[in-house]
Amino acid sequence: MANFATHVGTAAVLGAIGATSLMFLGTVTPAVAIGLFILTIVGTMLPDVDVDHARPVRWLFTFMALAGTLLAVYITLPEAPPGWAFWRTTPRPGWQVAVAGICTFLTIRYPLAYGFQKLTVHRGVWHSLLFGSVLSLGWVTLASQGLQVTPAIAWLQGASVMVGFLIHLILDELYSVDLEGARLKRSFGTAFKLGMPDQPWVNLLLVATIAALVWWLPSPEALIDLFQQTEWARQTP
Repeated sequence: MANFATHVGTAAVLGAIGATSLMFLGTVTPAVAIGLFILTIVGTMLPDVDVDHARPVRWLFTFMALAGTLLAVYITLPEAPPGWAFWRTTPRPGWQVAVAGICTFLTIRYPLAYGFQKLTVHRGVWHSLLFGSVLSLGWVTLASQGLQVTPAIAWLQGASVMVGFLIHLILDELYSVDLEGARLKRSFGTAFKLGMPDQPWVNLLLVATIAALVWWLPSPEALIDLFQQTEWARQTP
């Protein structure tokens, strides 16, 4: 399979080309283009988070631990914003806030990461198109519903995640072909697949997840309207 540098390097080049093209077409702003570029790189690292002790899984759980720490500190502040700490009747002292943050970070970064690595197998479900679709559509839902990103931009961001994901799978399959020996390596067919051939219940679960996400997805018409409003589209007869 392709190594980490090849995956990230290829995604960076193609992501930069795609994001820059959208920016020059007037479809997105420079800030949005940078976000699309970053999400393409993130997408290409996702299939390898099931590799024990690999950089993607370390980065993923470190980021999740930091995000969890910020959330824990935020909701346990001495004067927490209304709605986040509705169960509180008295302010918490500073040491409790610190303990909450430290415990949250350590729990996510080590026990949860360890459990994830033990439960996952490399080139399993994470190397399937169904799971890539769940990640892509999941981001569209999170961005539009939770982060208040406009529907059109949320769709572009989800597409960037999927493009990066596909780059990873395609590169792994290309590296499964021995051109000099004109043969296929044993790893051929394990990276780019629709689902899990030997685990139909996993495929059913992924399809059900995608169906559930459809209810929360914003209308794709916003993305179509965005492209129709670009300078290039207006000049096209």
